[in-house]
Amino acid sequence: MLSAGQVPRVRVEATLLPVGGGAVPLPVSSARRRSSAGYVHRHELTLVVPDLPDRPRLDLGAGHMVMVSTSIRAGREWVNAPQGVYRITDAPRDSAGTWSLTGKSEEYVAQRADLLCDVKAEGSALEFLATMIQGACPDARLLADVSDVPLAATKCESGQSGSRWSAIESVAAACGWSVWCDLRGVWRVGPRRRVEGSPDWSVRKGASAVSWGSARSDAETYNVVVVRDRDRRFWGIAVDDRPGSPTYVGADVVQWSRSARTRGLNAMPRTYGLYAHVVEMDGIGSDAQAEAAAQDALAGSASVRRSLEVVSSWQPWADVDDLLLIDTEAPAVLAVLDGVDVDLTGDSSMRLEVRS
Repeated sequence: MLSAGQVPRVRVEATLLPVGGGAVPLPVSSARRRSSAGYVHRHELTLVVPDLPDRPRLDLGAGHMVMVSTSIRAGREWVNAPQGVYRITDAPRDSAGTWSLTGKSEEYVAQRADLLCDVKAEGSALEFLATMIQGACPDARLLADVSDVPLAATKCESGQSGSRWSAIESVAAACGWSVWCDLRGVWRVGPRRRVEGSPDWSVRKGASAVSWGSARSDAETYNVVVVRDRDRRFWGIAVDDRPGSPTYVGADVVQWSRSARTRGLNAMPRTYGLYAHVVEMDGIGSDAQAEAAAQDALAGSASVRRSLEVVSSWQPWADVDDLLLIDTEAPAVLAVLDGVDVDLTGDSSMRLEVRS
């Protein structure tokens, strides 16, 4: 929407949604969103609200919800970019009356609502996820971008911290799905994003990329993943079988992996070696389902993490799981966005974390 040298005209709109109902518009001094695949709550908000002398009794304390959006002027119209719905978790107020709010998207609410008794996951996977989510967030609306699958009867244990979210995540992982709140505040269930397909947007050297770099951490890398159910009846394995991949296990290991359940695996010389990871999941009902879950878990583990700062392509729609074309090196690479830190007023660059 902008030509070279133009600065976007932006406004941030925030609405308080009190626990008892209603909606109260709030003035905003500054706003920032941090979205990350590494959080249970995908989105986190920091919002500064100036003193409200006309509403001296207005409560902005923790526990209420706040809805935020960014609008950009395009000609005679304003184009809206939703920025999420958040539970306020911290709300300090200084001597001048200015509120500094921290909010987290509703996955946080589900994580806090531990199960009080054991539950059985069986039948429709989507119905089970909806039941678990709505038990913590009664007004939640669940949109599914996947086809439903049946679950094998599995007990999800109560009591431990995060037990409800653990049940949600384990069932979703067993199906190869992700569960999250989008920037409209809607709960979504969809396939895990892979590094393939047409990019959603681009980061280009000399145009939208200020700086970039890449690094690998052994702490985040696996090239062998085994998934099994908690009773160990079903078993599936995935290995990095791509010749040329930096974490390739080697041709012999690929062949031996077919009998790894009974014989194990040994590393081959002059390869990356074996970085193996075993995961026990609820909701696994067959070897085929366990293998699919293992392939899905492996897809994001043998990856290069890159850090980018973007200026001219600032855009508030950027979100986790966007597929980017990164043209800062030769050849250009596809990458999935794992994290973004964006000033909602449009004043600064965006910091991106991606995996290729």
